[in-house]
Amino acid sequence: MNKKLIGSLAMAGFAAISLSAVSNLTNVSAAGVATTGSSIVRIYNPQGSLVTNRALMPNTPWRVGKTKTINGVSMYQVATSEYVKASEVTYDANAGSSNSSNTSSSTSNRGVVIYANNAVVWDDRTGVVEPQTITGEFQMGKAITDGQYTFYQVSNHGWVEAGGDIVKTNMAPKNLQTDANFVPGNGYVNGMSIKELRDMLIDPYNCDPTILASIPDHNLLLSYGRAVGLKMTNLYYVSTILENDYPGVWTSRNSL
Repeated sequence: MNKKLIGSLAMAGFAAISLSAVSNLTNVSAAGVATTGSSIVRIYNPQGSLVTNRALMPNTPWRVGKTKTINGVSMYQVATSEYVKASEVTYDANAGSSNSSNTSSSTSNRGVVIYANNAVVWDDRTGVVEPQTITGEFQMGKAITDGQYTFYQVSNHGWVEAGGDIVKTNMAPKNLQTDANFVPGNGYVNGMSIKELRDMLIDPYNCDPTILASIPDHNLLLSYGRAVGLKMTNLYYVSTILENDYPGVWTSRNSL
């Protein structure tokens, strides 16, 4: 069964591990979903050797093609030639018929590969900007643009911002959706709502209320998210980032 690996995380520093000569292989069809836990899960090829440049991201579900036993170790197929140890994931046999938002049928971006180089990951459930960046190749899920900025889905709830040398692709997205208000996080970035962000930018950070009111909510959240990604959570840095796109929002009342 040809299964698509919707998101894989390249993890530098893993030493290559070769298993002993493979014998006693058995294949059993499966139709469930394997979900990773709080840690990354390593990937193995059909012969049982470690794939050294990829792993599955934490807390992500993966459709399972087959169950393979290699020298007594049970593994689940998560891509055409890639397997994970059954002991390192949670398997749900009844979840296989559900449609993930990352499947190719819902996004039409199959074959589009994302190349990430220390990219910041946004969680679309919480708005948390992950403190650890990712590097590697990822199968694109959805691609969404607000007309100015574009985000690519690298796991069920993880997104990276397109652009520059940080995030590239092997081709343009086949299905680029448009949402003028899209920011991963449902109106929050790192636990801060848009109202809290606006209030704090006015007091104590002394931004101009009139200019600030003209800035769309999602632009403010994006700017804050970028500052968080750069580990500059002090809103002074957000103010100066906004100044680039909205001259006077900070300098009209302060001095650089």
